[in-house]
Amino acid sequence: LAKIYPSVAAHKHLEVLPVPTDPVSTPPTRNKSSEKRPLKVASLGNFLFYKGGDTIARVIPFFRECNIEFHIFGLITEQYEYLKNSAAFPFVRIHGVYQPGKLPEEINTCDVSLHLSTWPETYCMSLSEAWDRGLVPIVTDIGALGERVTDGVNGLKIRPDSEGDLEQAIRRLMETPGLLETLRKNIKSAPISRTDTHMAGLKKIYSQAIAGSKLWGRPLLQADFLQFWHPVAPNWAIIDQEAAAAAAAEKAAITAKKNDSQRFKFARRVIRHIEVHGFGSLVRKSFGRVRDLARKIVRHLREKGIVSTLRRSVGYVKEKL
Repeated sequence: LAKIYPSVAAHKHLEVLPVPTDPVSTPPTRNKSSEKRPLKVASLGNFLFYKGGDTIARVIPFFRECNIEFHIFGLITEQYEYLKNSAAFPFVRIHGVYQPGKLPEEINTCDVSLHLSTWPETYCMSLSEAWDRGLVPIVTDIGALGERVTDGVNGLKIRPDSEGDLEQAIRRLMETPGLLETLRKNIKSAPISRTDTHMAGLKKIYSQAIAGSKLWGRPLLQADFLQFWHPVAPNWAIIDQEAAAAAAAEKAAITAKKNDSQRFKFARRVIRHIEVHGFGSLVRKSFGRVRDLARKIVRHLREKGIVSTLRRSVGYVKEKL
């Protein structure tokens, strides 16, 4: 922020309130790593190019013969579909999308998390979620990721878009005895924003802002702000694009069915009129309606002009279709 918007960063009233998360109710417990147990590396969130997808995908084949597993949680875009080939990548586990606030239990068995955005993150919720579950993060040294993680203390930092750095960081965790456990212990003091501190910050800001103000003719008090208090969501959604597309398709199908139903209803009314009154009656009735509509159009044209008439006509057609 200071580099891109120095005037904003230097503003005397600038306040930074990170997005909060609530701690997990029961933190997972892990046994110490052993030579027999594979190192489990997790990728949290959607597996996309600008989230480091290319970097991770290029590094995965380097560990084909190693005692390691890669677990991918979240949507995988088409360009990375080949990672789903279990025959070619038996050490890669694809878990798919997950619902907001309902992280899969398999995450709790992982040791390391990857957060490799190629552009500056503003906070990165998945980092908080990983820390809360005892995962040691490897992050790109850019934006909020680089600011929140202290290299060699509560995680490891690498250069953006560098598969060489990522490979070295993973091998360092695999080959340095006790490093993983040491970093995991330091996670307890990692910078994670909580709901109570977030709300306290908001309360301070709004209390200062409303000082001396009035609401409905009386001074605003601290209690007034508390009336508008809403709990902050413990988790932000990871967009399930497949589910969203399915929901959109279902909505479109319902709309189409409704429109078809209306058309069929109109057709049935026409057929019934012919059966009861004959085709001649239908022609006369239709002609009468067309004549009335034409008169209305001409009258509107004389009174409102051509532009208004065209707009009204288009709206009428849309309504009927």
